[in-house]
Amino acid sequence: MGAGRHRRGQPGHRRLSHGLDRAPSARGAQTIGSRLASLRRPLGLAVLVAGALLHARAGYFQDDLSGHARGSDDAYISYRYAQNLSRGHGLVFTPGERVEGYSNLLYVLLLTPFGRVAGPEAIYPISVALNLLFAAGAWALFSRLAARRLDPPRAGLASLLFGLCPALWLWTASGMETPLFLLLQIAVWMLVDHASHGGSGRPAWLPAVVALSVLARADGFVVPALAALYLFAVGRKRQAFAAAAALGVTLAALIGWRLAYYGYPLPNTYYAKVSGPIGERLFHGARQLLSISLHAGLVPHLAALLVAAAAWARPAVSRGSTRIRFEVLLGLGWLAYWVYVGGDVFAERMLLILYPIGILLLLDRTLFARAEVNSALAHQAGGTLRSPQTPSARAEVNSALAHQAGGTLRSPQTPSPLLRGRSATTVGAVIALFQLLPLAIDTRFGYALDRYDRWVTVGRHLAQGRYSGRLLAVDAAGKIPFYSELPVVDMLGLNDEHIAHLPARFFEAGHNKYDPDYVLSRRPDLLADWIDPRLDLRFGLPREKYEAAGFRLDLLVFTRKERPEEALVDVTSLDEASIVLLVRRGYRYALLSRRVDAGRVP
Repeated sequence: MGAGRHRRGQPGHRRLSHGLDRAPSARGAQTIGSRLASLRRPLGLAVLVAGALLHARAGYFQDDLSGHARGSDDAYISYRYAQNLSRGHGLVFTPGERVEGYSNLLYVLLLTPFGRVAGPEAIYPISVALNLLFAAGAWALFSRLAARRLDPPRAGLASLLFGLCPALWLWTASGMETPLFLLLQIAVWMLVDHASHGGSGRPAWLPAVVALSVLARADGFVVPALAALYLFAVGRKRQAFAAAAALGVTLAALIGWRLAYYGYPLPNTYYAKVSGPIGERLFHGARQLLSISLHAGLVPHLAALLVAAAAWARPAVSRGSTRIRFEVLLGLGWLAYWVYVGGDVFAERMLLILYPIGILLLLDRTLFARAEVNSALAHQAGGTLRSPQTPSARAEVNSALAHQAGGTLRSPQTPSPLLRGRSATTVGAVIALFQLLPLAIDTRFGYALDRYDRWVTVGRHLAQGRYSGRLLAVDAAGKIPFYSELPVVDMLGLNDEHIAHLPARFFEAGHNKYDPDYVLSRRPDLLADWIDPRLDLRFGLPREKYEAAGFRLDLLVFTRKERPEEALVDVTSLDEASIVLLVRRGYRYALLSRRVDAGRVP
């Protein structure tokens, strides 16, 4: 062999190390980057688990703090359904009344086996343990997706940022199905991304995940529908048909079962919540999205999503332009659905998927470069060519134009103008800063070891034998019914067929349907509701109305965050002035009982 120039990687030739070398080889730099990335990955999982456990022990789950201290109140609706099913009463909220007041069938079924072997105090910790498994699974899938799409240092950073997300800690600790649904959303995303790039895999995975998604939530059909449409659009018709078939079959089976068991094609939660004038819903959803983006640290994630959408939306520049990525369609489609239904009473709960989408887009070197290329090509199509401001971007545009002349548009590979000159660590620090913002400004993260939960307090009080068998009308349908185990009239209709199907005259997420005359006609023995200094209750029950129905005040409940010396105050022997003073001092929730000799409901 001749003594030509050494070629890196050529067999038989190995560069000797020298102490005066000023820089490590590229291969060595890659090794260092890989090692750093491998350290970030387990750190992300550790932070996620630790944050969720901290929030379960000391955090809150809604701005209405003392009602959502030991998990979210709505989580206990699912617990009650699971409890009744485990006891042989069926999937019902109150035995004998078939109403589908849950929106998370799969989660209820997962909790059901524990209903027979665990007491009421154990269900919430069990739910959190399940959620930790689901959140860890979501982290693992996202880490794998990031490793496929990003270089090792950025992939490791993406894994860390996923765990460094307080919103995810909160909803993992909430006791609700949110981490399970996030896991399935990321699983669909990962499978679609793999299939759209020609990857081969087990063909049954995508249909199975689609079916689980439909069962996991009442709106679990949205992401599979987006997946099927995307796969069809990018020419993966076999996978698109498999996803669509699984979606159709699962929906048909679920609707058929609902009709047979409950008598309606959709869950009662749909009729109770997705109602009200469409204009009011859209306005409320858009306004809430703006608030969430500012307070939940979603500003960079939403900005990246919009920039990515704009980058792929300059359509007719070239026949061969690169196609939109599924995560962009997923993010925009899910946002559109979320705004359409009017947002969510639980703020960012159903928007968690935007965090991993934003992280991946922001760490993608090519995202904003593609936007600049498309912008330049668009100007060329209009007869002028705007020159990019950086040499590397100009080179990228020239390369893209050359490829366009040949009928194809090469996807940019250089770092984006926004990220160029800045390290991935800097970008990650900005993302982390926004994601951690709620720790400083959100009252739900005002950690306290001695938390007070008013609904748990009331529920445990009503579990006493002297209340056994009494019919309770209540507006808070989670912890009070679960702990008391009393038969219940849900005053806001989530678990009541009549109220849920009333026409809605206005929109307020989850609180725009109630019928006080119907509630009183059910002749409840007990009534639990908010009270004001005039001693009027909420939801159409002023003082003269409930007194005419034979109800009197028995107890007032302290509703502020701090644990009081006396959470429940017996007011049966107090005069009106003393009762009003207690209400003004924070005892804003009331328990009333109906006199046995009360007259008929007016």
